[in-house]
Amino acid sequence: MFDYDRLSGVDPHPDGERLAYLSDAPGRPQPWLWDLSGSGEPRHLPVDGTVTRCVWRPDGSRLLVQTDPDGAEDYRLAELDPATGTVEWLTADNGARHELGIPYGSIGNPYSPDGRLLAYASNARKRSCFDIMVRDLATGDVRTVLQAGDPLPEDRYFPMFFSPDSRRLLVLRLHQNTEQDLFAVELAGLSVEHVTPHDGPAQYLPAGWTPEGIFLSSSIGVVGKDLPAGPQKDAINELATTFQSKYGYPPPQFAQDGYSAVKLLAAAIDKAKGSDKEKLRSALEGLTLLTPNGTYKYSASDHSGLTADYISINKVTGGVITPTDWAKQQLAGLTGK
Repeated sequence: MFDYDRLSGVDPHPDGERLAYLSDAPGRPQPWLWDLSGSGEPRHLPVDGTVTRCVWRPDGSRLLVQTDPDGAEDYRLAELDPATGTVEWLTADNGARHELGIPYGSIGNPYSPDGRLLAYASNARKRSCFDIMVRDLATGDVRTVLQAGDPLPEDRYFPMFFSPDSRRLLVLRLHQNTEQDLFAVELAGLSVEHVTPHDGPAQYLPAGWTPEGIFLSSSIGVVGKDLPAGPQKDAINELATTFQSKYGYPPPQFAQDGYSAVKLLAAAIDKAKGSDKEKLRSALEGLTLLTPNGTYKYSASDHSGLTADYISINKVTGGVITPTDWAKQQLAGLTGK
């Protein structure tokens, strides 16, 4: 069905019936559409340049692309009509660079939840800085909502997410890879709130708003407090208690992933009596280990080692990630015994 060397940038259509993705089948990454019903072949939506990211409008009427026309990384933005393939360029071909979020990444959503606004970063005013621009999708009007150097220091600023009510925009200041800051811009009056004040260098991972009632999936370690007592909960608490004591907040899923990975590697090295790669592979393929992520059971034919039993479906309630009633029933049997 697919003719490609590389697939990336997958974004499901809001109706859940189609996928947009990037494929290099035409020779360089371009946007394609695929009907999830399996009917028909994937359809190419041609646009000039190498496409680095694609995002659906909230209503699914347009597909936004970030494209590199000539390899100089002076990215332009365009919206494509998925029905006709018509391309509407949103930014000029003037040598400036426009970014939908963090450079070389796909974190964040440039559209406001109400579908009225599009946020992006631009260095058109001054090549060494990135300002935050917001486009009114109905009128095409573009305004600067945060200018580097006024009132904040000259630097690189990138949009992350609009607030659930579309009234504020979360912005990341990327001073360098190990020093960042987060700001909230109030779009009506353009007041700026420094969300992460600190002394000295500090790193802040891209964040988002936590609206009430949204659903999301996670590893079981994220909701460890809701698990029944037993070895599985003990394995989660082994990490969580120390992490909470040191950093003042519960370990995020990435911390649990890393912790579990180190435990798996250490167990494999111990079983293999050394670090010979062939012996390590054999050791891993016969390894069963309880971790905060669940019980890994590797085999020669299963290099994932973890089943969907260890995924929780959650809802944000009172600002807290909590398993749904259905998930609680599923998790009730995960004691680890």
